[in-house]
Formats: sequence, structure tokens, C-alpha cells
Amino acid sequence: ASIYSILGNMYHEIGYDSLAFHYHKLGLDIRKSFNNKLLYAQSLNNLANIARSYYGKDSALSMYKEALIITRANNSQRLESALLNNIGEIYLDWNEYKKSEYFLNQSLEIKEKLNDIYGIAYTIQNLSRLSFKEKQLKRSEELILNGLSIAQQ
Repeated sequence: ASIYSILGNMYHEIGYDSLAFHYHKLGLDIRKSFNNKLLYAQSLNNLANIARSYYGKDSALSMYKEALIITRANNSQRLESALLNNIGEIYLDWNEYKKSEYFLNQSLEIKEKLNDIYGIAYTIQNLSRLSFKEKQLKRSEELILNGLSIAQQ
């Protein structure tokens, strides 16, 4: 399953999303058969990342939400924060700003508890994009400079 995931990531990076989706789906099926719920949720997240561009954000959102339910039930905060961020990004792309902010702030809160510096900076970047899209330019600038400062630590 891990090898399929690596192949999926590799094909995604070079723009072959149909092959990327295929390999991530193979990895997902294997992980589902082992009944390891966290690995299954991680594979579902990987598949959703590809589905976002290949099948559309509706199917990706459904996968992210399924993975989030599994992840919360199995107490994996790192994966939970990534999923919350991914869900927030989709709502941001759809201009559903309140929903986006809700999920991004949840993600940020977890990342701060975990002291995940890269994750904090990444989610702050998304919050800055949100502020920019809402025409809150000063807030957007403050956030992006804060994120940059954190990333440079």
C-alpha cells in the first residue's frame, strides 16, 4: 500500500493524475482490507488530494469528511489538522468564507498544540488568502508576514 501511495504521489507531481488516482485507489483498497483505520484515513486523504483536481472538489470533500470522522475516532491530531485544512481550502475555493474560516481555525489550533511549525505557517497562509478574498487586505498582510516569520524559525 505504501508503494502504491508513493507511485500515486510521483505520478501526481508530474501531472498524470489519472495514474496517480489509480495508484492511490489501489493503496486505499489494500489498507481497507487490513482494517487499519488510521492508515485507511491517510490513504483516503491522499486519494482526495488527487480527486480535487481530477474528479472535482465535491468528491474530494466527501472523502476528506469521511477520513476526518475516522481520524477523530482514532485520535490522530496531526492527520485531523491536515484534513481540517484541506476542507477549509475547498470552502475557500468555493468562496464559502465562514465555513473556510471555521475549518482553517480548527486546523490552526491543533497545529499550534502540536507545535507543527510548517503546518502553522501553511494554515496561516490559507487564512491570509481568505482575508485577501474578503478584501481585508491589512489583515491578509499581517497574516502572511506572521506566517513567514513562523516559517523562518
